[in-house]
Amino acid sequence: VEAMKKGGMPASREECVRAWAPRTAQSMRELFVPSLAKFLASAPAKQALEQVVTDSLTFEGVPSLLHRPAALPDGLLPALIYLHGGGGWMGSAGDWKHCCARLCSEAGVVVVNVDYRLAPEHPFPAALIDVEKVIRGVVADAARLGVDSSKIALGGDSAGGHHAVAVARRLARGGDEQLIKLVLAMSPMETKMFRECPFEELVGTERDGAGLMGLCDRCMS
Repeated sequence: VEAMKKGGMPASREECVRAWAPRTAQSMRELFVPSLAKFLASAPAKQALEQVVTDSLTFEGVPSLLHRPAALPDGLLPALIYLHGGGGWMGSAGDWKHCCARLCSEAGVVVVNVDYRLAPEHPFPAALIDVEKVIRGVVADAARLGVDSSKIALGGDSAGGHHAVAVARRLARGGDEQLIKLVLAMSPMETKMFRECPFEELVGTERDGAGLMGLCDRCMS
């Protein structure tokens, strides 16, 4: 809570009510993104950026940031294809670059930080399609990227965790489950959560996209 306050994010019921009063995705982005980026850019994460090399790449038109340990060891490295959080309607690879740099430097792996499309401008399953394109692109070009194609994981936090699980299931249904060897879903977001958590009292129970819960629900399904 203290870290949230320091970063300017709402940390109490009253602050959430005030911050979530706007009912459009864009207006909520304008409220949340600056404080969220500040919150994510902690001191350890900033230091991690100095220990990695970051390149901007695209995979079939999907922009991504590729983070590699600056002191790259000999041979190919495992890779983590990472999907940022943000409810499916806010956030970007750039906002999560500090977190991904820290994962990269501390785990000693290549991190592919995906800038997938956001709802409601790009409805479901646009984000999942983007992620699949990146997975296939990384596998196809693994050697050039310095990646061991037999050790590719897919992960993310919050909405990104949801997307990771959803994409893994899509790959499995298509017979391509071998493309990824691990799914790392950190506190994954799910629509069931919004129907049971007390946030319903704050944001309403509309399913037409008017409330925050409704917006997230539409992003996830």
